[in-house]
Amino acid sequence: ALAGAIRTNDFAELTKLRLDGNPFGEEGLRAFAEAILGRPTTLLVLQSLFFGSPQGNWEGRALATGLNAGRLPSLKTFILSRALQNRQPGESEEPLPMVAFK
Repeated sequence: ALAGAIRTNDFAELTKLRLDGNPFGEEGLRAFAEAILGRPTTLLVLQSLFFGSPQGNWEGRALATGLNAGRLPSLKTFILSRALQNRQPGESEEPLPMVAFK
């Protein structure tokens, strides 16, 4: 649904996108990346992008390709974190953030 919305809208004034309450797997991240790659006029002023709850064993290559292609020219903060409810047995009680700044 998100990828479809991005394919059809520019979201010209959107500066922050928080998706940290939604589970994403490789397929969802790939769809998001393909949407921003396929519509170069979308999300041009987006400064902060928050993804959360990565599911399964994925590498995020599709998303990295989209980000590295410069399709989000105003992006300053990208945060991908795993929510506590998705932790594995024996993992720390703390969220496991992975943060990248452009």
